[in-house]
Amino acid sequence: MKEETILKFLGGELDEKEAETLIEWINSDISNQKYFARIKNEWTISIIGNNPLEIDINKEFVSFSDKIKQIRPIPAKSFLPEKKKTISIIRALAAAMIILLVYSSFLTYNFLSKKNSVEYNQITTLRGEKSQITLADGTKIWLNSETTLRYPSNLDAESVKVFLDGEAFFQVAKKHGRTFIVNTSTIDISVLGTSFNVKSYRSDKTVETTLEEGKISITGKVGNRALTIPVVLKPNQQATLIKNTTEIVVSGAKPEEDAEQLKEPAQIQETKQPEIVAELKVNNEVDADIYTSWKDGKFIFKRESFESLVKRMERWYDVQIIILDKELKDKKYTGIFEKETVEQALKALSLSFPFNYKIDMNKVIITKTP
Repeated sequence: MKEETILKFLGGELDEKEAETLIEWINSDISNQKYFARIKNEWTISIIGNNPLEIDINKEFVSFSDKIKQIRPIPAKSFLPEKKKTISIIRALAAAMIILLVYSSFLTYNFLSKKNSVEYNQITTLRGEKSQITLADGTKIWLNSETTLRYPSNLDAESVKVFLDGEAFFQVAKKHGRTFIVNTSTIDISVLGTSFNVKSYRSDKTVETTLEEGKISITGKVGNRALTIPVVLKPNQQATLIKNTTEIVVSGAKPEEDAEQLKEPAQIQETKQPEIVAELKVNNEVDADIYTSWKDGKFIFKRESFESLVKRMERWYDVQIIILDKELKDKKYTGIFEKETVEQALKALSLSFPFNYKIDMNKVIITKTP
C-alpha cells in the first residue's frame, strides 16, 4: 500500500471503495498496522507543527466522544453483504479511527515532549573505510572501519551518552558540569574532557580502552561481578576487558585498591541467558600511539601476533585473510604501514617469517613456506 493512499485516507480524500480496501489491508497483517501507524504519526505531527501545546486536548476528546456516539449499534443481520450498509459502516469506522488515532497522537506527542525524549543520529563506516565527525559542541570523533556510532542531537544535557560498536577515537570538548559517556556492549566510559581510544567490536574477544590525555573512568557490570567504584585511567594506561574467562583481575592498580574495585553484587539477577564472565586488566604503561595512530592513516603494530594482526588488516584493507597453518598464527610482528597496498604489506611481513600468500579478488590465503 502506497504512502500516498494512506495520506489521502487521513485527509478524507478517498472514496468508499478505496477506504474499504485500505481498511481491509490494514487489518490483514500486523506489519501493515505498524506501517499505517508510522505514517499516521508523521502526518499528525506535521499538522500539530511546532506548537503542540496550543491544541485543546479536552476539546478534541469531546469531539471524539461525539463522533463515537453517532455510530449506532448495528444488528447482526446488518453485516450481510449489502453494499450501502457496508459503506455506512466503513465511513463510521474510518471517522472514529482517524479521530482516535489523531487524539492518541496528541497525547503521545505531548507526553514525549514533556519527557524530553532523546533523538539520536547514527553514522556507520564500512570495511576499509574511515570517517571523522565534529559534533555541535566541538567534540571530534574518528571512526575506524566497520564501526557504528549513535549520538544524541541534544548535547546540552548534564549527561550525554553515545553508543559505540567498533573502534573510535574521541577528543571530547570540555563543558562545565557535563559528563560524556561512551557505552559499549559491556562497559561505560565516562569523561569530562579528554582524548582516548575505544576498540569494542562485538566479534572480538576483547574490549580495549586506551587513554591518550586527560582522565577517564570505567564503570559497569563485567560478567557476574560489578565495578563498585570506577576504574580510573591516567594517560598512557590501557584497560582491556577479556571476554569469556572465569574471573576478574585488575592488574596495574595499587594492592589496597584491588579489593575495593571489584566486588560481587549482594544479589545477582537470574537470567535465562548464559552467564558471561570476563577479566579486566589495566596496563600502567602503554604506547598510546600504537592504538590511536590509525586515525592519522598509520597502521602501527608492535610484537603483535599474526592472528591478531590479520584481523586488523581485514578491516583496514577490506579483505578476507585465511591462515591455513596454525603455527603461523603465533608469530610476532613489529612494523608500520601507511600507504602500502595489501600485497605490499604481505610481502613485507613475509620477509620476517617466510610464508606464501595467494590473493584472489578480496580473499587472501596464507600457507607455510615448504
